[in-house]
Formats: sequence, C-alpha cells, structure tokens
Amino acid sequence: MGRFFSDLVAINPGSPMDNIKVGLALALAIVLLVTFFLVPMVRKKTHNKPLKKILAKSRVGIMSFSLGIFFLVWFRLEQVPFLSMRLWFYLTVLGLITWLAWKAAQYTAIKKRIERAEARRNKQ
Repeated sequence: MGRFFSDLVAINPGSPMDNIKVGLALALAIVLLVTFFLVPMVRKKTHNKPLKKILAKSRVGIMSFSLGIFFLVWFRLEQVPFLSMRLWFYLTVLGLITWLAWKAAQYTAIKKRIERAEARRNKQ
C-alpha cells in the first residue's frame, strides 16, 4: 500500500511511453472530444425534453474534461515535474465521474418535474 501512495505523488513515475495508462487517458480524451461534437446532433434529433435540457448545458463540461485530460497527458509525456503526477489524472477522472452522476441526478429531477407538470395539465 505504501508503494501505491509513493507512486501516486511521484514527480516523474517511470517512462511515460511504456505506460498503458497514457494510452487509455488519450482514448478517454478522444471519446470526450467526439462526444462534444456529437451532442448538438443528438440534441436536435431527440424528442426527450429532459435529455435536451441536460445536453444543452453539458458541452462546456465535456470540453473542459477533454482538454484537461489532454493537458495531463502532455505534461506526462513531457515529464513536467509537478504536473505529471498520477494524482492529477485520478482526481480528474474522479471529477468526471462525479460530474456524470450529478448530470444523471439532474436528468431524473427534470424528468420528474416535467411528468408532474404534464399530470397537472392532464388533470385539468
């Protein structure tokens, strides 16, 4: 367990080109970047009102996480001392997961609000 924590905050933890995590990080950043460009198309074609509202506000977050991961990979490949720590990547992925969970909670809240409004409208 001690090695994990020392590797987590190591300044330049090994050769970055031999590490598969760099490739996985690049793949995640590319997926997020493609998602950024697909969001407007999905938003236009869907008839799901809560999804449209969530997608309208999600593009900035998607681009931010994508650029953040690209910069972390670049710092890792250039072996910038403080910014190439694994800790920053793990915190970024944790932030991405938290952001996605928050967006899912927003989706369910908006969906319930729309369903209640439609039920009131149909009741009258």
